Amino acid sequence: MDYVTAYRDFLTKIASENYENLYLLCKIGISEDDWLQESVLNQLKIICRRIPIVKTMDGKLEAIENQDGSINILFPVENDYRIKDDIWDLCSWFNFKEKTLPAKEENCKWATVVREEKFKLNLNRILNMINSLNNISDLSSKIKKGIDVIDWINFLINILDKKEVLQTELAKIKMIPNQNGDLCIEAWLKRDDNISEELKNILYDLGEDIRTNLRNPDIVIPNEENKEALTNMDIATKIRNKVYGLLQKENEPNAVRTEHSKMVFNKLILWFSNNHQEAERIFSDLYEHKYKLYDDVEIIKNIQLSQEITKIMQDNGITEVQEIRNIIERGNSVEVLTESSLACMGIINEEEFERVFANEDVKSYFNYEKKPTPENFIYVQEIIQRAKKNVLNFLRKYPQEYDCSSYQETATTILAGIKKNGKPIKIVVRPSDGDKIYIYYQSELDTMDYEDYELWVDNNQDEPRQLTFGKLLKITGVKVIPLQKIFY
Repeated sequence: MDYVTAYRDFLTKIASENYENLYLLCKIGISEDDWLQESVLNQLKIICRRIPIVKTMDGKLEAIENQDGSINILFPVENDYRIKDDIWDLCSWFNFKEKTLPAKEENCKWATVVREEKFKLNLNRILNMINSLNNISDLSSKIKKGIDVIDWINFLINILDKKEVLQTELAKIKMIPNQNGDLCIEAWLKRDDNISEELKNILYDLGEDIRTNLRNPDIVIPNEENKEALTNMDIATKIRNKVYGLLQKENEPNAVRTEHSKMVFNKLILWFSNNHQEAERIFSDLYEHKYKLYDDVEIIKNIQLSQEITKIMQDNGITEVQEIRNIIERGNSVEVLTESSLACMGIINEEEFERVFANEDVKSYFNYEKKPTPENFIYVQEIIQRAKKNVLNFLRKYPQEYDCSSYQETATTILAGIKKNGKPIKIVVRPSDGDKIYIYYQSELDTMDYEDYELWVDNNQDEPRQLTFGKLLKITGVKVIPLQKIFY
């Protein structure tokens, strides 16, 4: 057996027995003897690289390269001690498809062994990769899912700052996204000093995409006190100049305001309306002469619409616009009245139906053309009986907790005579076939006003479930309970 074969067998055996610090067995030197270098040392290096001997970031043992010589593990390497750990963290967020990294604690050890540049992942290589991309989407495809690409860029900026090369790299690498997501050299961009998104949109409609020149606001660059910034005032100046240009054209013979101009002017008028003080400050004369932006035909239409809405409100006794919104919301939430709805409400006969639906609030939640038939009520009674039966059978599975031997029905949906841990309780039962229940019966409300009650629901598919107070709070999203309405 020759030395090369013996070394391979030894390394394979050692790797299979989970020894630590195997990189020490792979420190292979360089010889001035060409034959020794080519026939022995280079062969030993190949063996080291092709045996699964390196612990990776996934906790597995893998080979540095595949049997065909293609790279399997890349080693994040930087000689600057200030960023040795950071460079591994940065690279660990890459979306490697056919490659991986060594475990963080193994990286520096193996970096002393694997010296070929093709296995190294350094800042220069990363920056060149970024510089070859066009936009954030391209970069996102290189980053693992769930990792915010802006966070990744900010981390890279922090690393470059630690290495004291930030300004040098910013001046030559397209690594900073503008507000359209394009990667740019930082000097091309200006800082966004809380510019209104609506004003940016208006300027865009006027033919200038200012977002192209604005840096993504979530990018953080250290020590940039003198970085040029754009404000609402700057955008307003651009908008004002373009608007005056359009108004000037309208003074030409036979000129007609275009639909596009109407759209832009309406957006600007709306912004003025919602931002009076800021509009007066930054638009000055244009705000003062905003009447020039109005279109005579549009004004007439708006007046007519306002008059129609006012008349509708007067005819229906509506005094506030919010009341109209409430009516629309109620209309959007109207349900079709079905047998399941009746069962979830506990309505078992026509008399109860008439009494319940005499309430306008209840009636407004449902859409129905005909009253329920006797057959509908028979179905409802069967569903309610089924729910009570299922709940009782479920409780009987826990005789140490529930005693149902003396239960009685005191109302359509109320079970009494049940004991829980030796204490009498009442149980309100509702079918939940429609995935909801309606509580409005006074007998049920009175029952639930006592401490010793439980509310159970059954859909005949899952096991019956108890609706506790905590579950109700979570489902309904109630955060505040006004106690004065309860105790005072």
